[in-house]
Amino acid sequence: MMIDPVDNTLFPWWESLAPAAGAVKKILAQNPSSKLDAFLVLGSGMGDVIKRWTPLATWQPGELPGAPVSTVSGHAGAFHLLEVGGKRVLVQQGRVHLYEEGDLDNVLFMTRLAYRLGARWLLLTNAAGGIDPRLEAGMLVILEDQISLFMGRGFGWSPSRLTPPRTTYPIGSPFHPGWVKRLTLLARELKIPAQKGVLAGGLGPNYETAAEVNAWRQAGAHAATMSTVMEAFEGRGLGLLVGGISFISNMATGLSKADLTHEEVIALGRRAARSIGELLEKALIEGP
Repeated sequence: MMIDPVDNTLFPWWESLAPAAGAVKKILAQNPSSKLDAFLVLGSGMGDVIKRWTPLATWQPGELPGAPVSTVSGHAGAFHLLEVGGKRVLVQQGRVHLYEEGDLDNVLFMTRLAYRLGARWLLLTNAAGGIDPRLEAGMLVILEDQISLFMGRGFGWSPSRLTPPRTTYPIGSPFHPGWVKRLTLLARELKIPAQKGVLAGGLGPNYETAAEVNAWRQAGAHAATMSTVMEAFEGRGLGLLVGGISFISNMATGLSKADLTHEEVIALGRRAARSIGELLEKALIEGP
């Protein structure tokens, strides 16, 4: 059940989003539909996906009031408002990672903003290292569940602020089964190699050790990344329907014959932007 975004008494961060929300609402108000339908995050190297659309508006880094600015290569840090198949979609072209400045509010800023603007869908993408030896670079993992390797699980969403207060929330997997089914079917339709799986998300920025990869594989993970799990938990906690895709840009340490570099991750993501973009566009049109 989605928490009513009109009730701003629930969250201490609500008012801090007001300037950014106002900027986006000005553009939404100029179009027939004045509501936001979805929020899409484009992960490492996938920023070129945005080229398939003509934005209604674009905010370069630092232009959207209060929004975080990414400092990592392969994350342009721009924000775009689109219309895709009649849906209004806010896109974050690259994300802010917790390891960049240690500020969780910045990591969750855009997810919370999308919620405040009334979005119901949250689509998260990332570049990830393959942990399952059956995976190959260039494949997709449609996320069914996740393992958080961060300290703590509650992050910024506080179930104790609900009325009446609760100290726990039966969140289960943050990924909506409708999205799992839809994304899997679309990957098959578009002949994109993909499998369903579990994401392990850690702090970074260093790549994992071979021993860590082995431990995570035994715990049930198929892919590893340095992001996504916080946004997924936050989105699910706010009642958004969350979908997730990991693009396997490399095999994780111990499974790869070469040292891992961020530049290789970015390059492979750019080469796959066309097929991933087609999948995301169809997903946004059809929904979960």
